[in-house]
Amino acid sequence: MLIHLNKSKLFTVDPAIRFAKAYDVPVELWQELWKRHKLMDFTNREMREYFQFKAGKRINRMNVSRWIFRSEIYSIAKPMMKEGVRTVNSAFFQHNEQKVINEIVKHMRFGVTKDSRTIV
Repeated sequence: MLIHLNKSKLFTVDPAIRFAKAYDVPVELWQELWKRHKLMDFTNREMREYFQFKAGKRINRMNVSRWIFRSEIYSIAKPMMKEGVRTVNSAFFQHNEQKVINEIVKHMRFGVTKDSRTIV
């Protein structure tokens, strides 16, 4: 399956910006959480505790996992897009292939939009 990288926010918009908008927090909060996850091996639970401490709000386990996934996929796709790649085979994402497809077509299953410009 071919995926247009430039047609989905998953690949084009920094997850920190999307996270900040979704949870009404500063952009730097997700950037800090992401660094702690990648560099200091923070677990999901530790990330939730840090988020609660910094934002004064709770976030559930599944949401943290989803934002970690989105950040990983964005970090894989960003260098490719900088090189000028606009379309990739879904196998490009290797072991995350099915999760990427599910994320891209999620709006088709649960939202009002029933078409996908991202998948060919």
